[in-house]
Amino acid sequence: MTWLRAILALILALLAAAVPADDRIAFPDGRLEIPVQQAFVPIQPYEYLPFEQKQGPPLLLAQARRFISQPVPDLPGCIPQPRSARPPFGLGPISTVASFCASLQATLVPERAAGSSTPTFTRATAATHTSFEGVQTQILSGEARFQGARRVANLIPAAGTGSASLAVAANKTVTVGVGTFVFSMGAEATGTGVATFTGTATGSSGTLTANATSRTAKTLTITGGGTIIITASVQNLALLQLENVTGQTNQNPSSYVSVGVASAPYFGAGVDGVQYFTTLNGNTVASNVVTEATGAAIDSTQAACAGGVTAGVVDAKGPLGYLPEGVRINNALWSRDLTNAAWAATNVGTARNAVGVDGAANTATTLTATAGNGTVLQAITLASQANVFQPFVKRLTGTGVINITVDGGTTWTPITINSSTLTQVQVTKTAANPSIGFQIVTNTDAIIVDMADMQNDTFASTPIPTTTVAVQRNGDQLYYASLNNIFASSGSSYAEIAAMGWTTDSTQKDLISTYNNNGTNIVPLWLVSGTRKLSFYDGTGVLSGNVFTGTPAVQKVGSTWSPTVARTFINGAASVDLTSTPGGVTGTRLYVGGSDISGFTAQPYSTIRFLKIYPTALSSPKMQALTTDATSWLGDPWWNVAANDPQYRLTANGG
Repeated sequence: MTWLRAILALILALLAAAVPADDRIAFPDGRLEIPVQQAFVPIQPYEYLPFEQKQGPPLLLAQARRFISQPVPDLPGCIPQPRSARPPFGLGPISTVASFCASLQATLVPERAAGSSTPTFTRATAATHTSFEGVQTQILSGEARFQGARRVANLIPAAGTGSASLAVAANKTVTVGVGTFVFSMGAEATGTGVATFTGTATGSSGTLTANATSRTAKTLTITGGGTIIITASVQNLALLQLENVTGQTNQNPSSYVSVGVASAPYFGAGVDGVQYFTTLNGNTVASNVVTEATGAAIDSTQAACAGGVTAGVVDAKGPLGYLPEGVRINNALWSRDLTNAAWAATNVGTARNAVGVDGAANTATTLTATAGNGTVLQAITLASQANVFQPFVKRLTGTGVINITVDGGTTWTPITINSSTLTQVQVTKTAANPSIGFQIVTNTDAIIVDMADMQNDTFASTPIPTTTVAVQRNGDQLYYASLNNIFASSGSSYAEIAAMGWTTDSTQKDLISTYNNNGTNIVPLWLVSGTRKLSFYDGTGVLSGNVFTGTPAVQKVGSTWSPTVARTFINGAASVDLTSTPGGVTGTRLYVGGSDISGFTAQPYSTIRFLKIYPTALSSPKMQALTTDATSWLGDPWWNVAANDPQYRLTANGG
């Protein structure tokens, strides 16, 4: 019998190997097909062979199809998860599979897309990202940001061979400012290759010798900005990386991120040389040799993430994710240097000598009262508009009242701050020619100020640093192909969002929308102007659902739609049934975090993660469970097939 079992096992293995890579599983809706190759992890193939039945099984499983045998972490909502029981084998629960599924915590590339998975992202200006430590960094034009994730940017230029290699006597030049930088390079077979550091930057000096089997690294402390020039000698060098680790607690080199090698969307952020991670940096360095390891998952249980928790960008599920913001202008000049003449100080001493929101020394300003009610003000010439003054402030000494103003002191607003962190505060007013600034009520009290922006809106957004002129940050624009990812006639949507302070703002904010230049589109999740209701637009009219309150900070929201009825859901609460007559989506785009009906607008200024779109209208109980369950990303509603169901037989490769 042993030889018979061996032959049977061989036959089963050959049958499984013969299955084409694009074999698919069709679900009862008749539209959704899941390619096997989207199983992302090495798997042992299993086969599900339904017996002949006149009425057929409840799930339409084609013969000899292969499935993953173990759940993929964080992805059960995107990939079907058949599971085996003890012999005789049965079929465990099968997930209600999303047609589009994107965690959006560290990449724009969706984990599951029935249509195209290619993201298109634009923002033609720099922007600000907040890390898992609460450190704020200016990121590149065209780079998507994922709040709370760990960002790695390789500063090696893409010209020539990029970061892939550096020939003997060749060099790479990088222009840097003051800060801490770590250079690392890949193993070199002889262990004799040398990188030599020169340039105009103060602190760019010394050498680093390659190792035959491991990456090596060297830290450069730059006290005067300029150029770092890296020159190879003895042997060619490979896999070069230069990182700015200023303000980071862990300043070891990160995992290598190539420059000039990958193609769009590169590593998921839309720009070359930048990658976001949902794990901490586990690498260590001893005698310049790097030991590479994956760190713990970023979440609120990690002490290293305390700053991100305080900043509101990390929770128990990890980074809060993709942040789309609209166009803003910071009209306050020298927003990071209140010693500049643009700021008028009265009975207040100023010194740019404090650590700023980016963790860099001497980037924030200390304001110390030399008499009671001392002020620091900046007058700005502008036509009448809504303005929000939104500085980051930290108490240095004293306990007296600290006020801010946007009207030159006609109205003073007291702020709540602490002595541990730079806290963003805000005050808003609609008027011409605003005058912004601070009042320190008690003599000798002192505060630290950074990113003293005055932006053109009614609520704060991420900071936009300025010097001599006002600076505009363009809006974030993200879309995917709509074909097969979202369906107009029926469907469901789900996402987790965290508003940035617009809980009292009532302008339109689109979370998910489709695009069509003749207006016959649907907007499954959006906040209606004026009413602030989570609503559905079916292509002909607005269907207003439940009111959005902004509490708690992270909201689980969703919607369903069919040819007759639509509903919206917030944290398990369902709206009343809304009469729906959705039209066809003839446009080509699925927008996330905005819409493009009349120019890209309506960005929600909220993080978006765990986005899922289903091809059918899920029932209200399922949607309520989805928008209530704290583990909804890990466990969707199920179509249940009992173990040992006689309609199914399971065989595993190997007998």
